[in-house]
Amino acid sequence: MDDGYDVLAEYTKKILSDDAHGNLQLMHIMTIIVRHQTIYFHVRYILANLMIQSAQKIASQQSNSMEHKKLAIDIIEVIIKWELRKHHEQTNDQKNFNRALIDTIFNFLIRHACQINLQNMLPLSQQCIRLFKIARKFAWPNVDVKLTTFERLIHQIESPNITAHNSIAIAIDLLAFLISTFTVIQIKYTMRTLKRSLITCVSITNYPRLVESMQNLFSKLIIQIPIEPPAAIIPTTATNTQQGLSPQLVQATLASLATATTNNQQSILTNNVPISTHTISKSEDIEQFYTIITKTIIDNMNSTPTSIVNTTDR
Repeated sequence: MDDGYDVLAEYTKKILSDDAHGNLQLMHIMTIIVRHQTIYFHVRYILANLMIQSAQKIASQQSNSMEHKKLAIDIIEVIIKWELRKHHEQTNDQKNFNRALIDTIFNFLIRHACQINLQNMLPLSQQCIRLFKIARKFAWPNVDVKLTTFERLIHQIESPNITAHNSIAIAIDLLAFLISTFTVIQIKYTMRTLKRSLITCVSITNYPRLVESMQNLFSKLIIQIPIEPPAAIIPTTATNTQQGLSPQLVQATLASLATATTNNQQSILTNNVPISTHTISKSEDIEQFYTIITKTIIDNMNSTPTSIVNTTDR
């Protein structure tokens, strides 16, 4: 690194780390970093931790405007873009962002994706969701995302606040995306950690957005952990030519929770057997269906050797 970059890093670091500077100066230097991120790429390892700390500070202040909160998210996006650029250029750079910094980025994105208590925060939530998926899939695909933030968010299911249910639905959507990138062992550990809150989510049927998210989650789970369909839903005379339960049946069953319609005769095909929505909308069938799902997942989880489970995520 030549002297010009040394000077740039020194003065930027001083402004970011000096508490004597007010929010105005802090947001000004953050804006400069976002606008000139190509130049700051060369000093990223010096500034990244301070950038994240500044982003957290700005985003957590309730008095700040949506524009300021967006600036905080943009700072996180800059760091992700730096990592993508490093992968794309395939440089001989042996340095990496440390694990604590990466964990902080994922947790920041999960939290702010789920903060939709105001209507004008929806675009910021969508930006965080997009960045979370990019970071997981392309920037740090081999880093295990810790479940602590998911556990805390989904645990709010007991809250009567509809905003909490919307936030939980987003958290479950992100979890479903993660599951699509997980190995079976990671899925088993995830469900072992979150199963109590998720089972509670299953019982809530009067929030269509939450039902839709659970439908998405279970569809992905059953692809990885197949289960046999219950006899109450699939006639015993049917010939089961397919291993496990098809996603179509899962979707139809979960959709019946949201509609609670018993006179809808629309049919779906599973293993070439027509099944009406009326048949699967009975509460006892739904209860049995989820009992089998829960039992199968728990049985699979109990068979996972504890020695290969990363207990740091608890």
